[in-house]
Amino acid sequence: MQRKELLVVLILGLLVALAATVRLFSTPLGSSATKGGTTTKPPLRPYHPTTGAKNGSAGPHESVLWPPPTERVAPRNPTAARLFAAAEAAAAERLFAPAVGIYKHVRDKFPDDPVAEMALLRLGQCCTLAERTADAAGYYEQFIKLYPNSEFRPLPLVWSAEALILAGDIGLARSRLSEVIEKHPDSPFVERAKARLAALEGQAPKAP
Repeated sequence: MQRKELLVVLILGLLVALAATVRLFSTPLGSSATKGGTTTKPPLRPYHPTTGAKNGSAGPHESVLWPPPTERVAPRNPTAARLFAAAEAAAAERLFAPAVGIYKHVRDKFPDDPVAEMALLRLGQCCTLAERTADAAGYYEQFIKLYPNSEFRPLPLVWSAEALILAGDIGLARSRLSEVIEKHPDSPFVERAKARLAALEGQAPKAP
């Protein structure tokens, strides 16, 4: 690994450790999670694709990134793997700005590695979580264009549709949601796509 990249990993490691320490010592007394006499915050809830809107019960600000690390594309290059792991750790601690910087670096330096696909998806998700809506929409658009056959395509389709609805482009939003329903019927995002499409059409989704 080059010296610059090693330094990046070390700095991110320190940031993650600092964030974890701050979170531990800032936990109010009386929290519901305790272990070994030490009060800790409950872990972030897993991303719930069917209730991902801000007004949902498990919105983007209460969620971790999807898919979880065990289900994502594995990097081939060892340096890319280390950098991506550092970005993942930063994102898990809600350090979205440094995570975005590393995901960008991974994409720029390793465009032909399988990790480039996941790095782009993570860029969109981190920007969503950081409330950088316009940036997130841009990354989702890139993903949709670059990876038409990706198994992770339903996520950017749904979230880009959300951005399109806010922008008033209802026609394209319907098209994106319909693609999820028609081409990805087994996706964990299909129920959300059905609900959003039904809301656009002014009717409740049909019961399965």
